[in-house]
Amino acid sequence: MNRKIGIVCEGITDHHVIEAALNAIVPGGFILTLLQPDATPRSEKFGQGWCGVFKWCGDILSHEGSQTRMINSNFDIIIIHIDADVAQKDFADCGLSAQGLPCDSTCPPAEDTVNNLKDLLESWMPNNPLDDMTVFCIPSICTETWVATALYGTKDPAILTDIECNSNVETFLAGKPARERLIFHKAGNLKKRTDRYRNEAEKITNNWNLVTLHCGEAKKFEENVIAILTLSDL
Repeated sequence: MNRKIGIVCEGITDHHVIEAALNAIVPGGFILTLLQPDATPRSEKFGQGWCGVFKWCGDILSHEGSQTRMINSNFDIIIIHIDADVAQKDFADCGLSAQGLPCDSTCPPAEDTVNNLKDLLESWMPNNPLDDMTVFCIPSICTETWVATALYGTKDPAILTDIECNSNVETFLAGKPARERLIFHKAGNLKKRTDRYRNEAEKITNNWNLVTLHCGEAKKFEENVIAILTLSDL
């Protein structure tokens, strides 16, 4: 049976990584629909990145409405993604006067910051009518932690040391040989190659057990997805 999964995430590369994880987690296949960001005027309203995720949750999941009724009738599960490094941000970056950021805690343990962010996200949707089908996906420190573990955990095991607290994991990926580089330097910034994330998705799926072994938040995500889908079968 093909499960119907909706995903709200920061960006397209995150979408590819989470889809790769789901390919290892969900038996029998699934249909994944990107709810945010997308190409509709509504997405333009919310914007991209973590700001768009918070705005989407606050607008859509804070109360029952036509959008939540549509999601409830068309999906088995909805995944809400933000990276744990959002805990170091400020809502002023989104043009918002909201409170709650920054909310990072000492790492390790990674779960303290993740729990802070989960609580903050939930405060934006206190009356979430889809609470029983919502799963949070908050990789620490970012989805690139899962990518680096899957692609290089065996070849370069040193990267696995406190991997969920490694704030330089994107720089690590940007330092790989050009032919395999997912992230590159451009005008002083790190840019992600969407096509290469997509091309590496199968390797992430095949090495997902390594990711859950070394990344506690990946294991929690897997367990929560399985729990929701199991309940939907009852």
